[in-house]
Amino acid sequence: MGDRPAPITLLGRAGPGVWGAGGAPARPRDDSNDWVAVRLACAGSVEVVELDTSHFVGNAPGWAALGHDGASYHGGDLVARTALQPDTRHRFAVAGGPVAEQVRLDVYPDGGMARLRVFGIPTPRARAALADRFLRLLPEAQLAAVLGAAGLAQDEATRRAGARAGLEGLPDRAHEQFRLVRNNP
Repeated sequence: MGDRPAPITLLGRAGPGVWGAGGAPARPRDDSNDWVAVRLACAGSVEVVELDTSHFVGNAPGWAALGHDGASYHGGDLVARTALQPDTRHRFAVAGGPVAEQVRLDVYPDGGMARLRVFGIPTPRARAALADRFLRLLPEAQLAAVLGAAGLAQDEATRRAGARAGLEGLPDRAHEQFRLVRNNP
């Protein structure tokens, strides 16, 4: 296969403006295709996928496929290999809502992709983990206000905000506010 360039990062600085503005490294021209694996914000059932080639007129990929970690990661089980049009938002409904934490986008043979969007519904466990993380990352004063609005007495909200206690021990109203399902023992 020869020497391949080092992987590049999609998040962070992209050189001069955007990758499409000349910042992309040279890629080998062999039989391989470009691909990227993306970890989603949380585990969830995938319902809609958007593959966006906006602004890529002469350098859009000819085809793309999207797989996920729950099945055939390389097989395009969310979106089978399908032809793409340049400068277009392509939306695909995903049958069955498979649960995914990661996706892999393969473009053939290569080309510019403006955006990949994966829409779905978080699993109950993932939603609880996101709410817990959200609460622990809020500034103390804002967390106290959120907890107070969720039904905690002001002194209890202030104490919990200082302790960064997360979801543990919150009243039912707080769980409802974050659309969380309580685990019944």
